[in-house]
Amino acid sequence: MDLSKKAQLLGVSFPLDVECAWDGPNCLSYYNPVGLPADTRTFHGVMYGDGSIEIFGNGPKTPSNAMLDVRNVVEGCPPGTYRPTGGWPYWHFRDSTGKLRAIKELK
Repeated sequence: MDLSKKAQLLGVSFPLDVECAWDGPNCLSYYNPVGLPADTRTFHGVMYGDGSIEIFGNGPKTPSNAMLDVRNVVEGCPPGTYRPTGGWPYWHFRDSTGKLRAIKELK
């Protein structure tokens, strides 16, 4: 999957800095870094033009598998505890205006 055409329309290019946030046991799909509860943990990764994300020096992986790595860290679980779930709504990037957007907007 080549995401570069949509990225150009949003004024960004790859590799792209991406982030996700966890508030307690939940991953935030409506992520907004302003006003998050104090116990919210944010994680940063790098997204490539093929849709893969590198996080914790592991990767690149699908957005779902990258989110799974984050979940294992948050919950203190060994790899393989959970199956991957859709990661596209949970990873976010900043467009050329600084607006935070879900990476699913690049599909």
